[in-house]
Amino acid sequence: MKTSIKSRILRTVLISSVLVGFLISAISCGTLFKLLIDNNDQDASLMAKAYSLNVKYAMDTIKAQIENVAKNEHITDQTLSLEQRKKILAEAAKGTVFSDFSVSDEKGKTYNNTDISEREYFKQAMNGNTYISSPVIRKTDVKLTIMVGTPL
Repeated sequence: MKTSIKSRILRTVLISSVLVGFLISAISCGTLFKLLIDNNDQDASLMAKAYSLNVKYAMDTIKAQIENVAKNEHITDQTLSLEQRKKILAEAAKGTVFSDFSVSDEKGKTYNNTDISEREYFKQAMNGNTYISSPVIRKTDVKLTIMVGTPL
């Protein structure tokens, strides 16, 4: 069966058009995919920077709050009863992000009679540094928390 020149040309044009359409679609999809990945990377970078600033602000706030409380000479005043000193610490905690404060002696015994001598925040405070711990299990109530130590 003979095909006419017109049908051959039509078939060639049609096949060429479909192939060009697929090629343009593939190039467009690839370009769009690359743009989406680049935008996603840029957004992730911006979000990481914003998160980092928030964490830094929170850490600075925590550090400032505990250092401010540590300046209160009444929390270690031996002329006050232990209960009075604990009450002063409880009042100080109300205006902060902390659930409570305690003081330890140089051996690591706190006002609650808890031994924190092996904790890194205690060791750092004894070396003159304010230290914010990684999450730890609290010895007094076995809750997961972040502990902070600072020298008095």
